Amino acid sequence: LSYLKELGVSEIYLNPIFLSNSSHRYDTVDYMKIDPKLGDDNDLKLLVDECHKNGIKVILDLVFNHSSTQFFAFQDLLKNQENSKYRDWYFVRDFPVSIDFPPKYMGFSFAPFMPKLNPDNPECREYFINVTKHYLSNFNIDGYRLDVADEVSHSFWKKFRKESKKINPDCLIMGEVWYDSTPY
Repeated sequence: LSYLKELGVSEIYLNPIFLSNSSHRYDTVDYMKIDPKLGDDNDLKLLVDECHKNGIKVILDLVFNHSSTQFFAFQDLLKNQENSKYRDWYFVRDFPVSIDFPPKYMGFSFAPFMPKLNPDNPECREYFINVTKHYLSNFNIDGYRLDVADEVSHSFWKKFRKESKKINPDCLIMGEVWYDSTPY
């Protein structure tokens, strides 16, 4: 960190750090758990504390557009199908739902292994707002990079921003948008 400070680095942006079965981690299995390949909660706290001592902010990458098929809500959907209390957390076209191609649910880039989330569902929204609050409150994270922000509704991001700024008024929020981002 002293070397990064010497270089003039003022922020570190971490790609997804949450539990995942892939190396890219954009298919999160557990948003409340650091991937053990990267460390644990204590390691993240230490990293953030040491970065802050060196005047460096820490930004986390959040993937709220889609999850892993191993995420608890999708697993419940696979098990309970139409009766799943998480069925509206996803965009299901038809039942029975299975992990096949083509999928019977929307997925990121049409991939069956990254089912698209519906954060406009009230329970889904609350879950992801709580994830956001967790890392701001318990780890003193300085901000977030929002993966495929243009594929998540404005109403969700407005709530996200409001809740983030309550905890940290200086919370940096930046979204990935591959075209004109003026609406955001």
